[in-house]
Amino acid sequence: SLQISSIAPFPPINFVGRDDLVQQGLDHISRKSPAHIAILGPGGIGKTSLALAILNHEKARNIFNNHCYFIPCEIFTTGLDLSIAILQVLGGSFLGQEQDVLSLLRQRLSQTGDMLLVIDNFETLWLENSSVAEVKRILEIIASTESITLILTMRGDMPPRCIEWSIILPPEGLGPLTIDAAKEMYLNGKQVDSQDESILEKLLVETDCVPLAVSLLSALGNVYPISNLYDRWTRNKTQLLKVRDGGGQLTKSTSVAISINLSLESFQNADASRLLFLIAYLPEGFPHWIQLLESITNLEDPYDAVDILSNTGLTYKTSNKTLTMLSPTRHYINTREKPNKAQFEADLQHIIDFINNSVKKNSDNLSLFGSANITTIFADFVKSNPTLEHTQSALKCSQYLAGQNIYLINLVETLISVIEKLGSQEMLGESVMHYRDMLLALASWSKAEQETIHAYEIYKKLGDKLKMAQNLQSLGHGLKMEGKFVEASRKHEEAYTIFKDLNNQPGMANALKALGLSLRLQNRFKEASAKLTDAYKIYEELQDTKGMAFVLKAIGNILRSRKQYEEALEKHKEAYSMFTKRKHKVGMADSLHCIGDDLRLLDRPDEAAKKHLEAYEHYKDLKNDLGMAEALDSLGDDLRIMEKYEEALKKHEVAYQTFSKLQNKRSMGNSLNSMGDVFRMQEKYTEAIKKYTEAYEIFEQLENKLKMAKILKNLGDALEMDGKKAEGAGMHKASQELFHEVENVN
Repeated sequence: SLQISSIAPFPPINFVGRDDLVQQGLDHISRKSPAHIAILGPGGIGKTSLALAILNHEKARNIFNNHCYFIPCEIFTTGLDLSIAILQVLGGSFLGQEQDVLSLLRQRLSQTGDMLLVIDNFETLWLENSSVAEVKRILEIIASTESITLILTMRGDMPPRCIEWSIILPPEGLGPLTIDAAKEMYLNGKQVDSQDESILEKLLVETDCVPLAVSLLSALGNVYPISNLYDRWTRNKTQLLKVRDGGGQLTKSTSVAISINLSLESFQNADASRLLFLIAYLPEGFPHWIQLLESITNLEDPYDAVDILSNTGLTYKTSNKTLTMLSPTRHYINTREKPNKAQFEADLQHIIDFINNSVKKNSDNLSLFGSANITTIFADFVKSNPTLEHTQSALKCSQYLAGQNIYLINLVETLISVIEKLGSQEMLGESVMHYRDMLLALASWSKAEQETIHAYEIYKKLGDKLKMAQNLQSLGHGLKMEGKFVEASRKHEEAYTIFKDLNNQPGMANALKALGLSLRLQNRFKEASAKLTDAYKIYEELQDTKGMAFVLKAIGNILRSRKQYEEALEKHKEAYSMFTKRKHKVGMADSLHCIGDDLRLLDRPDEAAKKHLEAYEHYKDLKNDLGMAEALDSLGDDLRIMEKYEEALKKHEVAYQTFSKLQNKRSMGNSLNSMGDVFRMQEKYTEAIKKYTEAYEIFEQLENKLKMAKILKNLGDALEMDGKKAEGAGMHKASQELFHEVENVN
């Protein structure tokens, strides 16, 4: 017979991170009579603990005059069990009664007065139960009794629909703890050093901060060091997450695996099982699952499978439309033997077919599926099926997504390794060049330089001069971004020579344009103008308006460097017009940025700010982090001239953070110099001197003498304003010497 105590258990001693939800539940109970509260979520997430925290709170005890009862459903098999348990905690009995149990339950509930009833682990009775109709009727009886406030906890994301719920707490279902709350639960008053705290944070993040997992780890932490637990988690995953009770037994409260198994045993559906193993395999789960599920899976009724898994709490839907599962669940499912391995492989092949077809059709849906998912599927497939055909498909997919600024770095590294073993030099060269292009896009300059040299050597062996020249061009671009302008110029000259030997006019024009840009960055303006003019002539003969526009923009920049601001503005406007006709968004954004810079130097800061904001929005649409940062930095300069110093400083600081992340030293130096200008205008000379000094050191590394001269002048001004006349004069003298040196070159 069932023995249910009328005294409710207490929540765990180290119950943390849910105070806001406890208060929300109590507030709801005090305002809504009767309240019907559902607490939903996966196993081990802390539903029972939250319900007990509300039930045992002094405020709840006062509202219900200590008539607060707890019914655990995990030991029940029928609706009759539930009815008898409720009667038992209320102090009644079914034995010897002539009425049927439901009538007796209704009568007893109506006579009790105000009470709080918590029904825990309700999924045990609700899912796949032969007496679900009877269970439903019991719920309806409870809900229709106005004196009863009900809190029901169950796995899944949908409460029973037979009654009206006044609140789902929280509306999106109960989720993991925050990292701070998880640390507090684990430590439970213990102290750790900074090294152990760092390891602990990694461990908690990898277990998704699931309360049951954290609680078990905390118990293990009383015996083992954190480093030991992390090593064991890395090797064993969910096998680690268990602690035997006083009787040496494992239960759902002391073992994550048992908790997950309870959910696995609650359904028997082939489609749901297939979907479960796919979700566990995919590191990102199913993003945009409503939109993609039918295309990506080959299930008879995928949405029914989703409902089954969500009802068990094995999976959940995130606010960003992803169908996924918690980390401990994922690791546990992936260790289990698949019921039908051939079916699983067929399901993966269906996903690969979806990816390949999406590439052929230029479908936007592919990017929604997630880069980590695509990488995992293709990398595993190519390693187990290493053929040129399969590697080519994976490479095409990566190239297609790179056009949408999605970079599958890990996949291409795998492809290069596989292709090297297959021995195809042509495909290896193509893969290395693609890898190089992604590294450049991610501002990994030094690594991109290595891969460019790698590609160059491959094509040199193959005798492919065109590809050799293209790689020299790319190498020059990378060196330029690293601030190695002289070396960059040499590479562009080498590329130009090869293009000329091949009589490749577009290549010659591109090399001349790139050489002109490198020379400008060395302040060799006359030579730069000559190379750009030669490039413009070739583009004009080729009727390449995009190339012409880029050259015009570059010539405008040289004119600005020579303080010919009106002429620069005209060139940049002409370039913008050409880019607009071509609908070339990057060129339009770059030209707007240049126009803004010209307007500021013409003492028209309001107009300049508008252009820089417009450029920023263009870069934002293009997801161009460097462009956005450059536009923000220029906007900061506009705001400084308008004497909006604090706003200006914020723009420069945000821009500098991006430049640092991208390792773009030239832009870092410019940003530091601009911050120095702001501090100087605010008469904060100490801060200004510090920023100018940092900027000077960067441009000294880059050997940019014009920038060094300008910053020395600024530094001298700041020192003199700070009362350090002699030091300031020294800086001004050094500045003049550098200016003369630069003028002699030009």
